[in-house]
Amino acid sequence: RRDERQKLMLKNNNDESASKDKKGPPKYLVIVNPFSGKKTALSIYESITKPMLDECGIEHDLFLTDYAGHAYERMQFIPSKEGDILEYDGIVSMGGDGNLHEILQGIKAREDAEDVLKNVPFGVIGCGSCNGFAKTLLFPSKEHYNPLESTFYIAKGQTKPIDLSEHTVTSSNDITTLKSSPTKSYYGFLAFCWAFIADCDFESEVLRCLGIGGLRVDLWAVWRVINLRKYRARFSYLPPPSKSDETDNQSEEKKEGNIDGVLPLPTEDIPTNWKTIEDDFILVWCHQATHAGSNAHSSPMSKLQDGVFQVMLIRSSCSRYELTKLLLSIEHGTHIHYDACEMYECIAYRLEPLVEGSFNDLDGEKLEDGPIQARVLPSAAHCFC
Repeated sequence: RRDERQKLMLKNNNDESASKDKKGPPKYLVIVNPFSGKKTALSIYESITKPMLDECGIEHDLFLTDYAGHAYERMQFIPSKEGDILEYDGIVSMGGDGNLHEILQGIKAREDAEDVLKNVPFGVIGCGSCNGFAKTLLFPSKEHYNPLESTFYIAKGQTKPIDLSEHTVTSSNDITTLKSSPTKSYYGFLAFCWAFIADCDFESEVLRCLGIGGLRVDLWAVWRVINLRKYRARFSYLPPPSKSDETDNQSEEKKEGNIDGVLPLPTEDIPTNWKTIEDDFILVWCHQATHAGSNAHSSPMSKLQDGVFQVMLIRSSCSRYELTKLLLSIEHGTHIHYDACEMYECIAYRLEPLVEGSFNDLDGEKLEDGPIQARVLPSAAHCFC
């Protein structure tokens, strides 16, 4: 099967990559994960994406991933026949949200990461289990969520700036040793979750063999409500500046969305202008996108370019009955009206788990355990939408 996939790649790829300075049709790099979700990505590419791109006169190279980390490797600088990604007019991710996550981490590892994000827009065609970002891109225009509509927007070639985020994990389970602990950072685009949702996301992997897609998460959520866990943590956040603060105190760096001047290092103490909540939590969920999954309208207030995280907290005082009603209403975004659902806006935050056994879940991917700090990167990338 691997040989067949490689032959298909060679058949679709043009060995002589078109330079971006050369006049002619646009050229995209289409990255397909054939193992995502119900393993339909390749058939969707052959039946929908390829014919539509060909019909629109858009050249493209196909790259099929064979293993975890393959898309990450393809993002690295390659001065060869295969073509560096800066030579393309766009990157199209066909898989789940994890496929795009891997692409962005590969870009982040480059020395010219900011140039790549500025000059190479990306598009998403949801072929995974949850497909939250594909749904988010289509939601503002009220288009039906399906691969055909996603491909249509990519073929149109119109792009918009979107926010990303940077998450830095301090690899330590001992809060007293943070000042000497190593850190690792990641790009984010969808949502960070901790406690309930993260438990469902990762522990439900045991059901993946059933081939039921995102339903595995819903089934595990029922089990997790029955066997409810509560985690002690300290959540600190920096609210967005008020209008008067922006007018009176904004420096040139802040005008560009750079908050480095007010953001502490992950190993430093929290500044006095941050707010802190320490409690037992059922859920911490920090959003940049409206949908964490195709059927989860988890952050109705989020916008692709609003410069903030929309943070949802559920504390241990929430009963199982109220939690069940709240979770069932996420599909339509009405969960935010429940008293147990606390919503906060911020431009940066830090989560410090005070107990062991929790997961850090960024865009559906498991990160290292330990305290995590994040900041918004306003208009850091461009997307077909």
